[in-house]
Amino acid sequence: MKLWARLSMLCVSALACLLLLAGCSAPGSVEEARSSRQGQAAPVVEAPTIHQDGVLKVAILTNAGTPEVMQDAQGTYWGLDVDVASALAQQLGLAVELVPADSVKAALTTDADVMLGVTSADADTLTVVSSYMEEACGLFGRRQEGDIASVDELAGSTIGVVSGTEAEGLVAGAGLGATVTSYPDIDAAFEALAEGAIDYVACPATEGAYLTFEYAGTAFAGTLTMPVTVGAGVLSSNAQLIEAVQNALDSISSNGVLAILRSRWMGDLPHLSDATLVEGVVLDSQGPADEAAAEAGLEGSEVQGGTPVGAGDLTSGEGQEAAPEADESQETQDRSESSASMVRGDLSSSYNLKAGANAVTALT
Repeated sequence: MKLWARLSMLCVSALACLLLLAGCSAPGSVEEARSSRQGQAAPVVEAPTIHQDGVLKVAILTNAGTPEVMQDAQGTYWGLDVDVASALAQQLGLAVELVPADSVKAALTTDADVMLGVTSADADTLTVVSSYMEEACGLFGRRQEGDIASVDELAGSTIGVVSGTEAEGLVAGAGLGATVTSYPDIDAAFEALAEGAIDYVACPATEGAYLTFEYAGTAFAGTLTMPVTVGAGVLSSNAQLIEAVQNALDSISSNGVLAILRSRWMGDLPHLSDATLVEGVVLDSQGPADEAAAEAGLEGSEVQGGTPVGAGDLTSGEGQEAAPEADESQETQDRSESSASMVRGDLSSSYNLKAGANAVTALT
């Protein structure tokens, strides 16, 4: 997609989200919309439940990748997590302050009230509240949106991957009968896909969904791993804030704001679940995928602690790894184990922040 068209769509969706959040007619400026919203909503929480009256300090993981957290040449952060932080603060009647951190461990040393981008693996210290997205290794091809590929279609195909990433090892170890072609970055892989030089690209699903905006004719074709749910983390000792954040996230989910934000950054990417898995694919989670990760020196395991994470419900705050059902197939267990290594670190290493990610409109 041409740059001007991409920016226009992002601006329109951002304006729609602002109007929905503000609950009023079109304002004269974005600043007026923010002021109007903050003026209408009384703060739900105050100090000492939060560190500073009137402000929600939200930690974002700077290594989260595209499109969750991106940074332009001026140092401004953009992305889904940035927009969710703003929407969450507005729902609580607060201004937002972003607290960048390069890992969950680093974020815990800051004075952030809430942390975005966390999973059940982080719940030994945090209560993971609700979820606003899912992550998995995704497959993208030249096809109709919503059409999930089958393992028979992949046999004999050519699948592009970024050299040195988890996706490269996963595809190589999946026994798909496909030819794997490596590229230096994700843009090169998608360019080859759009031009018809390859049949599919395997990469983190959120990253690929973002790139389908730019490369016409490309669309989501399914997931190769069991999705991992991602939510907001609050210190387990802060029961009042946990409840407030839970209610706020539930509200932006039910009133359509979260759907707008997801669409803005990930287009028509569906909520990832077992229904989006490519049927019949069995991944060797202990083989080439792990070797590729070690060779590439990826940092995703820092967040995950090297522990496979299930795709269970995070809203309970228990933070326990989802246990397989008694009748769960080995295929599903393998996918779940493989998906843990796809989270976070693999994203930022492959994206080169092409034009379009540097000038988008944000809600903060």
